Amino acid sequence: MRAFVQRTGGAVASLRYCYLAPAGASKGVASALSRPQSWALSLFTYVDIEDAARVTWRALEHVQDKRGLYEAFQISADDTLMPAPTAELVQQWYPGVADLRFGGKLAVNRYAALYSNDKARSVLGFEPSCPAWRTAPASP
Repeated sequence: MRAFVQRTGGAVASLRYCYLAPAGASKGVASALSRPQSWALSLFTYVDIEDAARVTWRALEHVQDKRGLYEAFQISADDTLMPAPTAELVQQWYPGVADLRFGGKLAVNRYAALYSNDKARSVLGFEPSCPAWRTAPASP
């Protein structure tokens, strides 16, 4: 993609979404809980579809009228899709990983996602606004 940008002078914002959860995110939780091994490859991370749509629009605005710009962004919610704390998930599913520095995120949110959305926050103003599944009202 960088080569394309260099050759054409275009602009690209590469948005790297994790699992796109239905609106409200809570609908995907039952599936995640019943098959945690299925979520291990995605690091148990998700993003609400409404948040994904909002950040996509912001990325389009960000690259508009810019030439030669290439930026990649990880798009995820702030928490994981599992009820266990992140440190426990890492210990169980990734036993060889010993260092979870994470910029202190686990000290603030013990369910913090393993993907960082910090760049999307700082450059695009991304703020996951849909409620985390832990606090979302139950679906009827």
